[in-house]
Amino acid sequence: MAAVNYEIFPDILKLNFDSDILGLMVLQRKRLVVQIRKEALLEIANYFLDELKYRFVIASGMNADHGYDIIYHFSDDSTGYMVNLMVNIDEKKPEIESMANMISAANWIEREIHEILGVNFINHPNLTNLISGENWEETEHPYARPSRDNKKSQRT
Repeated sequence: MAAVNYEIFPDILKLNFDSDILGLMVLQRKRLVVQIRKEALLEIANYFLDELKYRFVIASGMNADHGYDIIYHFSDDSTGYMVNLMVNIDEKKPEIESMANMISAANWIEREIHEILGVNFINHPNLTNLISGENWEETEHPYARPSRDNKKSQRT
């Protein structure tokens, strides 16, 4: 594979995945955040892994106004370039296809995000609690912000 020209890299991504890219933001000279449709996650992640030979680093999950953001972090270790694939998850149906079947290193972090925030990772090979032990119920997600519907009903 030829070296990637990172000055035109956002344009290359738009050409390859135009309808799946919702936004691009260069945070630093070597860090790019690509907001994508959740349905395109596996295809775009596969592009970074197989075509560009990036390494999966970790995933993060956080509360957001619309529900949750899941961010998958990839690294080109030869250049130090980082790409973050960010997916918005609706709070009414907090689910996304699991990457654990494609990248075994995603297994535990997806389990943690599920356990803490309540995001369902579809087709995950073992979506069971990992860190809580018996500290909270299986259906309880301690860091998930209450939905707006729940907040409204609590005020009335």
